[in-house]
Amino acid sequence: MGALSGLIASPCTTAPLTGALLYVAQTGDLFIGFITLYVLSLGMGLPLLLIGASGGNLLPKAGNWMNVVKVVFGFILLTIPLILLERIFDEQYVMMGAAVLALIFAGYMHSQYEQTEKAGVKGGFWLTKNLMLALGLILLFKPMIQTNAVSHTTQAQVSHQNDGHFKLVKTVDEINAAVAEAAQQNKIVMLDLYADWCIACKEFEKYTFPDPTVKSLMSRMVLLQVDMTDNTD
Repeated sequence: MGALSGLIASPCTTAPLTGALLYVAQTGDLFIGFITLYVLSLGMGLPLLLIGASGGNLLPKAGNWMNVVKVVFGFILLTIPLILLERIFDEQYVMMGAAVLALIFAGYMHSQYEQTEKAGVKGGFWLTKNLMLALGLILLFKPMIQTNAVSHTTQAQVSHQNDGHFKLVKTVDEINAAVAEAAQQNKIVMLDLYADWCIACKEFEKYTFPDPTVKSLMSRMVLLQVDMTDNTD
């Protein structure tokens, strides 16, 4: 338990440990530093000591429910490749994959619902099944409902043009020429490095650039954009 908790909990305690070390460094007091880190270690170790002292009474009993937990975590792990594939494939294909996964999970929940006799557990399976079924159907049929849907790249270009009036540049010479022209007009140049696989770019596109305050500031600038989806020399 101690070895496993060290491997699992250590990455999670990086943020509070960093905060504690910064606090100790600012105080410069060795005693406060010792107490701070000792209390942090007690917070991590005390639950393990209590569980160990209970002789296993505080731990859940083994049973078929552990197989359900194992399968549920397996489905959660399968969502990670979908998140990573968003950097490579178009978003609509990723959503279709998520829809299929949600529908399969709904089917698994239905099978558990049929096999369970306890009313409370049965109700939980029923609710989860219907939620996953609704989510899967929404994700599956959403692209079909949007008759005027366009690819993400086209959406990105239209969004950038409408929200910020970005000018696409493809070579260093084009950038230098645009900077020189902006210098003659005494304007600031902002160069946006965009790519379909860039999550931050999508956040800028959706939340930052359409913001009225940001748009008013960007209207005073010369806005250039480099599409780095497929890198070139």
